Amino acid sequence: ALTDEGKVYAWGTGARGGNGHGTTDDNPVAAPVHGLDHVTIAKVYARGYALSTDGQMFAWGWGTDGANGHGTTAVSLTPAPVQGLESTRVVEYYDRHGRGGYVLTDTGDVYSWGVGGTGSNGNNVLWGIATTAALVQGLPAGQVNEVISRTASNLSPGAFALTKAGTVYSWGSASGAGNGTNDDHNVIAKPVQGIAATGMDASSAVAPVSEVPVDDFVERTYSMPLLPAGETLHVAVRGKVNQSSTDSHVLNQAWFTSPSTPITGILPDGKTKPDLPIDPGAGFDANGIAGNVTCDTDVNGQDPRTPDSCDQVPVLVPMAGDTPGQVSGLLWLDASQDGVKDENESGVAGVTVNLIQNGFSRGTTTTGADGSYSFSTVPVGDGYSVTFAISSATPTPEQLAEVGLEYGSFGPTIALGRAHNQSWMDPVTFSTGQVSVAAGGHEQWLNGGVVLANAALEVVKTSVAGDPAALDVDASGNASDVEVQITVTNRGSEPLTGFTWADQTLEGPALTGLDCSADPSTLVLQPGEAVTCTATLSGLSLSVPTHHDRFTVTAVGTLTGTPVEASDDWQAVADGEAAWSLAKTADPDSGAYVGVGSEITYTVTAVNTGDLTLSGLEVFDDLAGVLPHAELVSQLPDGVVANGPTLLWAVPDIAPGQATSISYTVKLHDEDVWGETIINSVYGQGDVMPTSCLADEPCTTEHHVLLAPGLPPIEGVPTIPGLSATGSAGVIMTAAGAATALLIGLAFVAAGRRKKASA
Repeated sequence: ALTDEGKVYAWGTGARGGNGHGTTDDNPVAAPVHGLDHVTIAKVYARGYALSTDGQMFAWGWGTDGANGHGTTAVSLTPAPVQGLESTRVVEYYDRHGRGGYVLTDTGDVYSWGVGGTGSNGNNVLWGIATTAALVQGLPAGQVNEVISRTASNLSPGAFALTKAGTVYSWGSASGAGNGTNDDHNVIAKPVQGIAATGMDASSAVAPVSEVPVDDFVERTYSMPLLPAGETLHVAVRGKVNQSSTDSHVLNQAWFTSPSTPITGILPDGKTKPDLPIDPGAGFDANGIAGNVTCDTDVNGQDPRTPDSCDQVPVLVPMAGDTPGQVSGLLWLDASQDGVKDENESGVAGVTVNLIQNGFSRGTTTTGADGSYSFSTVPVGDGYSVTFAISSATPTPEQLAEVGLEYGSFGPTIALGRAHNQSWMDPVTFSTGQVSVAAGGHEQWLNGGVVLANAALEVVKTSVAGDPAALDVDASGNASDVEVQITVTNRGSEPLTGFTWADQTLEGPALTGLDCSADPSTLVLQPGEAVTCTATLSGLSLSVPTHHDRFTVTAVGTLTGTPVEASDDWQAVADGEAAWSLAKTADPDSGAYVGVGSEITYTVTAVNTGDLTLSGLEVFDDLAGVLPHAELVSQLPDGVVANGPTLLWAVPDIAPGQATSISYTVKLHDEDVWGETIINSVYGQGDVMPTSCLADEPCTTEHHVLLAPGLPPIEGVPTIPGLSATGSAGVIMTAAGAATALLIGLAFVAAGRRKKASA
């Protein structure tokens, strides 16, 4: 293989160094041929020959018979220049069936090397090989235009050369009179007999002044030089034609006109130029085409009344056994998806079509505007098929609109068989069936139908608790199990297959018990259909509070082969907290006025305001502001111990929404408490701190003591209910007005006593 950059790659069997990789190992993949890095290759030939852009000829591989031209018959594992051509610039190489070669240089000379049987090297040696290149003898120096190797396809050695003067030379084997010289093997080049020499130099060819298609002919007009009387001008017209599977004719007509010999007026019916010739068919005569009254020929006997200004002759082109055949077909958009081309279904243009023969590519073309394609020069052989590169084709907006899609890809329709309006393309390989191509034969209807579709996938993952899900916890902090639902839906326009799916845990405990309504390995999901899956989330708690997972699905469109992927995340959180509150109350209420000897009952209440059962809570009741003025008169509640002036309460476990409390009573002393304020404070702590009554902001109660003991009642002075002359205690008053009256009353008592004493 030759790249655009002029580099050569080889692969396959490495026998005799055929890959040029420096070894005889086989190469399963293409790799650069060694030894050509310093040159740019213009052409590469079969069997290990390459021509560089600067005219160097390289060879490698098999060395038998001097085939490499390296001065030896040894195998060459890497390319090297053919020896003997150092001072030349090669313009073309002609194969000798891998046994050497002929080359034409830019100076018009021919060189040969390799196998030399029957004089095929043209070096004046009948039998013997040539391990280096040398000039073919007998050819006019610098005059060769073209070479045809007779050894290219078989081992009948020899060649032909066409000179600039139009002379054909041959050398080599005379088998079957093949060298055309009417003698034995030619050890040097000799002119082929029976071909009239024109004496014309092809390099002096002139271009026509006009070239106009006329029916199936091309009319070319040339400007001719002055032709003196008695002189002859030879005109040679040369061209190449393709052989076909039957004999064919090439028709040629030539006529002239000039101011002194005008053709106008000598033709019948006022014609200005001769009528075109008609194919003689079975009446073929190489001397001319008869029956044209406007153009005399030798077979007409030359009408003496008409000047000889025109002649026309046929050329027989014999049929060839190896005439190329033809392979053709159509690629169309099968909107109905039934494998049959309807009249309103359009062709698909611009798609690459690869001609395959028994697994090897023989050429590519592209579909035309109407979706048709044709390979017109297919060698005779078996095992031909075509492959359509529909995967790399891009639909047009018009094609998408034809099937009602906004986007999509091409895929194969069903294969029905080989017919003018049916698809024969395999939906998996995109290849047609195989055909055999005969000489000149035309294998039609290697058709392909394509559909336009899009592959799309949707995954939705949720639960009865939603997405994201907030899961309530129980008193122990554990969330209940929750079922997760997954829905996989085909949102495209083509069936999906080749499914895979997996659940990936990103955080927290994994889902368990995944159960789906279909087996992904055999599932074919039609457009609009869905598959459902369920799974269970367990183990979420306040200690493992969060879960996050992703469900991913992949599939492939059955029509377009488009891969698709979709996923959805789902999250859950344990919804709950641990919380509690603490309160301190008193009887009488905090802020009340009390008398000496009075009793105060304190109550501490803990309430679980959260979602979890609480344990290990502690409450500290500070009696440092109470016990100097009072003493406990009740037993300590269960769970309460005294530590100095502080009572420590080990709160029992509290369930969510429940409360627990303790109470105890103190009695004020009868003496030494006048005017004192009794202060009690409480705070709580634990793994979960209370929402109130904290250590740095405790809850407190206050009570005020107003009277001293031993004051008798004073006659005429209002007494305060509950206050005795001996100091028996009672609740006095708590309202602001009552407190004012109390103070005033005390003032009256004091004043009365002073008056009585002075009297």
